[in-house]
Amino acid sequence: MLKETRQRLEVINQEYELASLRIKELEDRLTQKNLTEKVLTSRNLEISKELETITRLSAKAIEINEENSQLLTKQKSLIANVDSLKSAYRVLQDDSTKLWFFCGAGSILISVVFGFWVARRIYRDSKSGKWA
Repeated sequence: MLKETRQRLEVINQEYELASLRIKELEDRLTQKNLTEKVLTSRNLEISKELETITRLSAKAIEINEENSQLLTKQKSLIANVDSLKSAYRVLQDDSTKLWFFCGAGSILISVVFGFWVARRIYRDSKSGKWA
């Protein structure tokens, strides 16, 4: 019976050693899993921050794109406005040129008429003998 008990004790010791090794192995795996979890948690936090940054940048890009569209529309409107002002300026300049031309022509015509009138007056007065 002692022999059987010793054999059972040896079997139990072997099982204990196997269980201890298994427990140690499981603890090592648990430690490894905890380290992996910490690394993954850290990486997840980094990725979350990157996602937040990308989301913010995307929102700004969309906002800038909308502002760019509005500015392009405004630019087209202003270009049309400038073109209409240029054509109005050309019309006014043409009118101004015509006005100066007519003023000059009118003053020349008045000068010619006045010259003829003065010349005729002098000629008529000289025929009547009033002028020496």
